[in-house]
Amino acid sequence: MYGLEGNDRFVVSGKQNKKTPIYLISGKGDNTYEVSNGKNIRLYAYPDEKEKLKETGKVKKVLSDSENIHHYDYEKTRYSNFSFTP
Repeated sequence: MYGLEGNDRFVVSGKQNKKTPIYLISGKGDNTYEVSNGKNIRLYAYPDEKEKLKETGKVKKVLSDSENIHHYDYEKTRYSNFSFTP
């Protein structure tokens, strides 16, 4: 889940499927994080948010200034075909 520019609030709660990873990617702005169960969650944040991340528990934190990580490009993912199986 991308938090685009602005003040974003990430709230993760409930029972989690162990096989489904969750990626939280912060944008620029004043972001807040509320994570009740941090297993299998990766949080990509800017280094200046380090103090806010102390209360996120077992979340794997990756601090980076790289725009390649934080920039969301809606044209990047293109699907060449679509199939549906009932």
